[in-house]
Amino acid sequence: MKRRIGLTLLALFFRVAAPSWSAPVSADPNVDYIQRGVSRYGQGDLDGAISDFSLAIQANPKDGLALNNRGLAKLDKRNFSGAIADFNRAIALNPKDDEAFNSRARAKQAAGDSAGALADFSRAIELNPKNENAWNNRGNIREANGDLEGAIADYGRAIELKPANDAFSLNRGMAKGAKGDAAGALADYTRAITLNPRNANAFLCRGVLKRAQGDLQGAYNDYSTVIALEPASAIAYNNRASVRKAAGDLPGAIDDYNRALGINPKYARAYRNRGDTNMLRRNWVDALADYRRFCALSAGGQEYPQLFMWIIRARLGDRDAANRDLAAFTSKRASGQSDWPATVAGHLLGTVPEEKLFAAASGEKESEPARFCAAWFYVGMKKLIAGDNAGAGECFRKSISTERTDVPEYHFAATELASLPK
Repeated sequence: MKRRIGLTLLALFFRVAAPSWSAPVSADPNVDYIQRGVSRYGQGDLDGAISDFSLAIQANPKDGLALNNRGLAKLDKRNFSGAIADFNRAIALNPKDDEAFNSRARAKQAAGDSAGALADFSRAIELNPKNENAWNNRGNIREANGDLEGAIADYGRAIELKPANDAFSLNRGMAKGAKGDAAGALADYTRAITLNPRNANAFLCRGVLKRAQGDLQGAYNDYSTVIALEPASAIAYNNRASVRKAAGDLPGAIDDYNRALGINPKYARAYRNRGDTNMLRRNWVDALADYRRFCALSAGGQEYPQLFMWIIRARLGDRDAANRDLAAFTSKRASGQSDWPATVAGHLLGTVPEEKLFAAASGEKESEPARFCAAWFYVGMKKLIAGDNAGAGECFRKSISTERTDVPEYHFAATELASLPK
């Protein structure tokens, strides 16, 4: 059998068998099967690829290349046990095949065997310290396991081996961001973009970081670039809408949320965000519809939208039904003094007095300022709904004085204060 040369194809690291330049393809029928299998894979025909690789294996059960490639196709079909079985056979044929270990590690990781995947990635690196993909992949699993230092080191090694790979820089940037190294993350995202100006994920990540740093224009520009590169990116529209909202462009924010939901009508978070924006615009009916849709789509995180819905319905004259629904929702949750949303709900429903609400807001250093901001808003809304404009205004001013611009209640309080009769 003629010598076959392993080549890398696509991002899945398929190895392609190529005949010797001096021999016709027909001299090695397995080459034809494997070449056609790889071609079919590239066209998205996974079943056809598996069939061709199987023909190669049937003709030569010791063809490790065909086994590895079939395993990769099975992995893409999420047949993890079948993929691992093929990689096991490839490794048994050649225990020093670093790519087979790398591939088996990916299958184990997808199957939920984190420890096994980590061991296989490490073995691939031992066999071939210059396998940049194994370093990158081990970085991925270390990051998933919370070992950010180890992940950053592995990504760094992958970058040293292949500096032009933008994905490696993006991965290291995300690990640095998770570790709290904003400057390092920003540098890596920018490096990834310099290497590949069409890397939409790098622009998206950099936009998130810039937004967190208060660079609204920079974030807007990055999200706009993502949209130009991937017009069907619902998350880019959602994120850009949040930037526009923060900049005070509420109509523009609504337009972007509409676009996100036009792309993905089941995008729960976009409904929540659009609901908040409609609250700021005092568009109660649309805000209520958005919060309801969010709650219908989301299994968790409904507590605050439920509170906001009570406020809307109470001010629209539907208070009795709003009371029943909020009480029913709260009763289904484990409640107690430590359950802040339930305590707020109790205040809105009249079972928790102001002093107990503020007592519940105290005691937790990290959450206390945000809770006081929210508490003053909710107390103010109860007063406003009861017709006490002066008392409501004082509460809204106290909410704003916390300067917790990171919570929705701060902005709702500012809107309500500005709308009070002078």
